[in-house]
Amino acid sequence: MIIEWFLFLPAVLLLLFPGDRLMGPQVELFNFDRGNNRSAGQNRLRWVYVRWLEPLRAFGGAFALKLSLPLTTDLWRYVSVEAYWLFVVLLLVGLIAQMPTGREEGALLAPVGYMIGLLFALLPWPMAAVGIVSGVTGLFAFRLLPGFFGFTGAVVGLVGLLFKFPPMWLIPAVGLLFVPVFAGLLTGRTLESPLPADTKTT
Repeated sequence: MIIEWFLFLPAVLLLLFPGDRLMGPQVELFNFDRGNNRSAGQNRLRWVYVRWLEPLRAFGGAFALKLSLPLTTDLWRYVSVEAYWLFVVLLLVGLIAQMPTGREEGALLAPVGYMIGLLFALLPWPMAAVGIVSGVTGLFAFRLLPGFFGFTGAVVGLVGLLFKFPPMWLIPAVGLLFVPVFAGLLTGRTLESPLPADTKTT
């Protein structure tokens, strides 16, 4: 297995750095189920603010990781099995590392921005965009943050099967989208999204 270390090490750092460490003390967590912010929270929630660097960080890390291993083909016969699984495992560990937080008891950070960056690194941009729009629609339709990941995963999977997108990239993308949902179910914690404290009602 060939590794381009000058790309691999920065990629791992970008992917595995905990998301909670990037948020200042002025950030609080938003949850649709809370009565004290349900009315104003939806209007004031800034999707760009959800750590707007997160999509760029995740995209840059995943893209650099693909180049460093290297994984630049859609054909299984040209792919190193060890490099491929190392890539998938690092993406999984990086996604899990974004969720823990000590800001609120019983909460997990919903890695929305981080997952958006991963999708654009794994999938064609039009396909990723369609999935994200569907996820945002599901989020506000059901007023649940897991709805974003569930709807995005379902739509990306269906579109990928319909257009016969290479499974070596489709399967990890869909699988990663359901990780936050399963993490919330297994831990009994609620997925919550960052929100600036000065825009949050009390």
